[in-house]
Amino acid sequence: MGIADYVRSKVKGSVKVKWPNDVLVEGNKVCGILIENSISGSTLQFSVVGIGLNINQLTFYKLKATSLKLETGFDYSLQDELHALLQVIEIRYLQLREGKRDLLEGDYLKSLYRMGESQSFNTSTGSIQGIIVGVDLLGRLLVQTDKAIQAYDLKEIRFADHL
Repeated sequence: MGIADYVRSKVKGSVKVKWPNDVLVEGNKVCGILIENSISGSTLQFSVVGIGLNINQLTFYKLKATSLKLETGFDYSLQDELHALLQVIEIRYLQLREGKRDLLEGDYLKSLYRMGESQSFNTSTGSIQGIIVGVDLLGRLLVQTDKAIQAYDLKEIRFADHL
């Protein structure tokens, strides 16, 4: 959410979080996030987070992507933008530490790409039609089909119209 907040502060277009790890502007990827966790038994030891944010790029090959420069026409100082990004991430981190889970979850669901829209998905078992209704406590995408709400892990589902 911190990255989405940061991008919203820079661009005029619609900013959404595409489950599980992308930030989009008007449907074009502006940021990807990778998280690697180290777990010992049932205890999280540490996490390493990588953020790939397109700032001044002008050309993308075979990707439906954008950058802050393409969206705004401005050149950005990477040092200044890193500082601004970290400030916004810290605000969300402090909300998490303060136990403001309902606020964070509400903001996330309002930002979730294609939330509440009927769409086609490719799953590990075939194609389905469904509606994203949320994300569960384990981080799985919740999709309502005509049969039931199904929870999907990271590599079990993707939008049928995305690469």
